[in-house]
Amino acid sequence: YWRDWSSDVCSSDLIEKKSGDKKISGMRCIQLMDAGFNMVNKLLGKKMMHRAEAAKALATKQYGSRKGRKSISCCLNKVCYMDLLRQKRHAGALGMNNLKGNYDRVVHMVAILVLVSFGLHYLTARFLFEVLQSAEHCIKIGYRTSQPLYRGDKGDPEMGLGQGNGLAPTVWYLISSKMM
Repeated sequence: YWRDWSSDVCSSDLIEKKSGDKKISGMRCIQLMDAGFNMVNKLLGKKMMHRAEAAKALATKQYGSRKGRKSISCCLNKVCYMDLLRQKRHAGALGMNNLKGNYDRVVHMVAILVLVSFGLHYLTARFLFEVLQSAEHCIKIGYRTSQPLYRGDKGDPEMGLGQGNGLAPTVWYLISSKMM
């Protein structure tokens, strides 16, 4: 079974962050992609994470989305670090970063290079992002769909991973692991 995913329509659905909040600022935009494409993305993401974990290629300071690690451990380490600095009367600094909307700002070539550095074949990575760049997009609000459809062009393709993409968490995790 093979389909040409590059001609698919990717709908961006607005869903409420909190039930009953109908303001645009209270909505989250989720991209709904072809189910088969998203399933392949999710399976690929799972395999990439297993491979990176087995090779011990992930940053040790990352806690979320990993087997045997909890993000609460990161909070505990931060508190212990600050307490130790205070007790020993040492100067210190702690850097924190909240990357709001990070999936929407990923440059595809950077994502491809990172995936290849973690062992994914270049052509596979390129194919996944070409599908995202060539997909037609529409916006759905309630029961209505925007017309006309829109898409990026060859010179200025759409970037980002898309909220709702099964591969997005893994790609972002691997990119941030490289940055650490």
